[in-house]
Amino acid sequence: MLYQLLMSWRGSMGVNGTPDEFLEFFGHTNMKWWQFNGRYLQPAIDEINQKTGIKVHYAARKSGRTISEVEIDFTGDAS
Repeated sequence: MLYQLLMSWRGSMGVNGTPDEFLEFFGHTNMKWWQFNGRYLQPAIDEINQKTGIKVHYAARKSGRTISEVEIDFTGDAS
């Protein structure tokens, strides 16, 4: 699903939002961000980086100890 989403963002080369926005978008509102990141997001990023010509980068911005914004961007082409 992350790969398809990245392909739809091709013109913008990335997206950012709050952790809650990402959890809602991916349908995991019952999880904490760290659970979603470890179980779904990071493995998906690793797989895309290994199996495609796309390099996905993930950054989390913190406000104190809390992650306030998540940014996912990518470079390369799927072909």
